[in-house]
Amino acid sequence: MGRTETGSWAFPCTVWARMTDPFRSHDGNKRVGRDVGTLDGAGRAAGSGRGGRGSRPGSLRRGLFPVLFGKFPLGLWPRSRPMIEIPGVTRRGALVLTAGAMFAGCATRPPAPRTRPAGLTLEEAFLGRTRGEGVFSFPIAGVTRRFRADLDGRLEGDRLTVVEDFIYDDGETDRLTWVFDRAGPGRWKGKREDTVGVAEVTEENGVIRLEYLADVRSRGSVTRLGFSDLIYRTDPGVILNEAVVSWRGLPLGSVRFEIRRA
Repeated sequence: MGRTETGSWAFPCTVWARMTDPFRSHDGNKRVGRDVGTLDGAGRAAGSGRGGRGSRPGSLRRGLFPVLFGKFPLGLWPRSRPMIEIPGVTRRGALVLTAGAMFAGCATRPPAPRTRPAGLTLEEAFLGRTRGEGVFSFPIAGVTRRFRADLDGRLEGDRLTVVEDFIYDDGETDRLTWVFDRAGPGRWKGKREDTVGVAEVTEENGVIRLEYLADVRSRGSVTRLGFSDLIYRTDPGVILNEAVVSWRGLPLGSVRFEIRRA
């Protein structure tokens, strides 16, 4: 995992992302923000450095909160993943109002394709052996991570089990398993190791939508994140999974995962 310099921000909230980058001063130059602390799980300021009251230009005061990122195709994140810190919103002050207003127009779920794709069901997408490549983008922190995955889906009655084996560009590997149960025509309910409640799956207008919450653990802390996946066919034998990851309704990152028959 590494930090990448990029002049292009594909994330919906470009202005807010640039404005709150703790490694960039207001004049656009990179800096090390010693004056920026973190928030603990209860939202309290912790570990503030010198100047934590915002005495330096560009200070976000206590405007960082921990968020975890890593593996996520089919909305599937692993049980363990490295932690990075991304800009957050201070608990008080004008930044709260500014960020809130900007995020009001941000998408928390992937938009449907402009042209209606060929019909696709969950079984058609993931039954049998498939293989995919993808990339996770975290523009607020200037981070990307690439991965490959082998998927094996098996159907027994109304239950579809999908086992995913991941390998990442840094050599890390992981395995995750989804279990989906048919809940009616065009509807499924799913569970995975770290989901909170039940994942909702709908098949409609040629696309599959997967929505769920997950408790992501790292360094002894837990962050609850929301996941919204859009899965559809782009070409014969090619399926695209696009996803938005959010924290308390604020979109943080995105994923693009292209799947083909193995």
